[in-house]
Amino acid sequence: DRIDDLENRSRRNNVRILGFPEGAEEGNPIAFLSTILPELLGLDPVVPLDIERAHRSLGPRPPPDHRPRAFIVQLLRCTIREKILRAAREKDKVIWRDKKISFYPDLSKDLQQRRQRFAEARQQLQDRGIRYGMFYPATLKVTYNGVTSAYSSPEEVLNFLKSLPPVIFLVQLSY
Repeated sequence: DRIDDLENRSRRNNVRILGFPEGAEEGNPIAFLSTILPELLGLDPVVPLDIERAHRSLGPRPPPDHRPRAFIVQLLRCTIREKILRAAREKDKVIWRDKKISFYPDLSKDLQQRRQRFAEARQQLQDRGIRYGMFYPATLKVTYNGVTSAYSSPEEVLNFLKSLPPVIFLVQLSY
């Protein structure tokens, strides 16, 4: 647990960016991202991003018909990381040259899998219009009728959802 925590803390200023085609950076990912990200996200171009390091995820270059590797971007300040992630979330869909670009915090594979276990519960919460948030490391906080509860396992969330009254959808037919 301590090693996993240390690994994730070492990544706390990192952003994982998916969707840019291979070779779009033309050999200089820092310069490419420093110019493209403010345009794409509507960030102030005067404020520097202070990118310490940027590279594609490890592994061989995929063939053209496969999904491109992600960019891993290490920023000097976590405030810039938060601005990037917030701007991407507010913009909803980020498109660059007809490609969808996605932004995520960079987490270890183990932590990503632990958070992924909540996918079904999060979908059900979203379908019901219930407010929720995922907190570090893998805790889902749910706010329902003004009361906030924290869950560390998806089973707890699903049990909570079963205890709620059923949702009735009204369908309006028009002729």
